[in-house]
Amino acid sequence: INAEYGGRPLQLSTNYFSLEVKASQPFYQYHVTFNPPVDSLKMRKGLMYNIESIKACHIFDGNLLYCPVKMDGEEVMVTSRRGENITIKMQLTQEVAVNSPQFMQVVNILFNSIATRHMGLEQIRRDFYNPKKSIPIPQHKIELYPGYEFTIRNYNGGTLLGLDIKHKVLRTDSVLEFMNSVARGPGGNQNMITKQLVGAIVMTKYNNKTYRVDDIAFDKKASDSVELKRETTTYIDYYMRNYEMVIKDKNQPLLVCRSKTKVNGVEKEILIHLVPEVCYMTGLTDNMRSNFKVMQDLAQFTRQKPDDRLKGLLGFRQTIEASDEATAVLNQWGLNMASNISDLEGRQVAPPVLLTKDGKMNIDERKAAFDNITRKNFVISSATMGNDYSVIVTSRDQANAREFMETASKVGPACGINIGPSGNVVAINSDRAEDYINAIRNNAANSKIVVCLVPNDKKDRYDAIKKHCCIDQPIPSQVLQCKNLNPKK
Repeated sequence: INAEYGGRPLQLSTNYFSLEVKASQPFYQYHVTFNPPVDSLKMRKGLMYNIESIKACHIFDGNLLYCPVKMDGEEVMVTSRRGENITIKMQLTQEVAVNSPQFMQVVNILFNSIATRHMGLEQIRRDFYNPKKSIPIPQHKIELYPGYEFTIRNYNGGTLLGLDIKHKVLRTDSVLEFMNSVARGPGGNQNMITKQLVGAIVMTKYNNKTYRVDDIAFDKKASDSVELKRETTTYIDYYMRNYEMVIKDKNQPLLVCRSKTKVNGVEKEILIHLVPEVCYMTGLTDNMRSNFKVMQDLAQFTRQKPDDRLKGLLGFRQTIEASDEATAVLNQWGLNMASNISDLEGRQVAPPVLLTKDGKMNIDERKAAFDNITRKNFVISSATMGNDYSVIVTSRDQANAREFMETASKVGPACGINIGPSGNVVAINSDRAEDYINAIRNNAANSKIVVCLVPNDKKDRYDAIKKHCCIDQPIPSQVLQCKNLNPKK
């Protein structure tokens, strides 16, 4: 930051590690052909792994090969498991430049491989976690998987690995337990269970894979038969034989998840059926997010102080350094990861002065907040609303509307905003966007502001309300979630 902005110089640490690339050790791209042709991608990769000269250091996607060994038109004869002799020809296409997209792709794949093979991390979607170091929070039936998110890109300062510390939230109750709790609650029928689960992300701990629930097959059960490639078995026997897991509830329905796979090079959509008893919920429910105690207990581990975050970032580098295999992989590809994070010089600017009706107020730079100032001092100017405002709310949340008006009438005058406790409350039957818009159109013509109290954070409803209040019927508007009013805020 330029010195003309004032403030004082400040040494800052980033979450980036520099990656040095040895210019004397490039790597190459080859186009690979098989004679006779091999259709199976898995078999192609297996055959390439049998070539001794590139066995320990190559990346192959089925057609293109990347490795630090230079070959030109080399042909290798390998033997398949069936005893068939296959000729593999590797035609050099280019030397991969450091700033090229291919270079970035290869280096990212390399570090993904190092994370899973040599650092003991499990890849869950795009991030990497360590289930062996999970952090249990038993009072809320959740646990945290600590891990990392990283990506490698070219910047003005060179090739950098950006690293962030992540936490995966898992619930310790299985999907079956969740379904049973919904069934025991009000309106607990199959429709309610489906509504609660469809769209949820669940995880199977036996292979650390995540799935999106698309439906629930109540007409199927765990004791049903399933056709595999070589045999027909039951879900119960499958989990016992492959994962030594005992399915206790033989009559539980199955989760339905859509997935895409390639069959003979053609992408096809398939349905995967999962047993709820071996699946676990991920993420937090709305009730958990609105529970202050839950979020406070989570924050002890997820909101790290700078020193703890720095320790976690350096721990990633130290784990690589401690692994001879990981170090060997980097050396083979001519890469060297800096032992410390990159630093840069910034500037700490002076805290701004807040101008209120009562004069200039200095902000405490240690807290970097001015909420207390706005509560205790008048704003420069404000509209006198009195009771000329409307609150649109669903019928079941009318109590929240009354509490909101009472609280606003007490808090507003303290900062110079005159708002009364008796605005126009309009109750609607449902929380659809159309109902809110119709209520605004029919009841808010003479209001100075309209407040919509909504039960959740659905973006399409918020966008529709704001579009109507900004374009179709211009009027100041505010959309608030009911959960943020309890406790009163």
